[in-house]
Amino acid sequence: MEIVAKALSEPIYNEELLLGLVRCIRKAVSSDEPRIDLVIELGLVEKVMALFDVPVDRVLYEAAWIITNIAAGKEEEYNVLLKNESQKVLVELLNPLKPDVAEQVTSI
Repeated sequence: MEIVAKALSEPIYNEELLLGLVRCIRKAVSSDEPRIDLVIELGLVEKVMALFDVPVDRVLYEAAWIITNIAAGKEEEYNVLLKNESQKVLVELLNPLKPDVAEQVTSI
């Protein structure tokens, strides 16, 4: 995960590489033993929130999945989302033009 955090500290212009990095984070927070604590510790929540500006639906979907898994975690993990104002971003993603992303957002 440290490698993912380092890679996301620089702009990524390759869509497939970005998608692979985001999927790595999503798998970490949605596994049988989720590593939400590590994602938070490495500062990846802020980086995931920044991904909502990327105009790629697959990246948006994965990022929404990450956020919903963190929201379903412990109270202190959910509070990290509140500090990052994730609720504003998630409401914006309830866009009927992106039904897959909107469906993922509503699974909180």
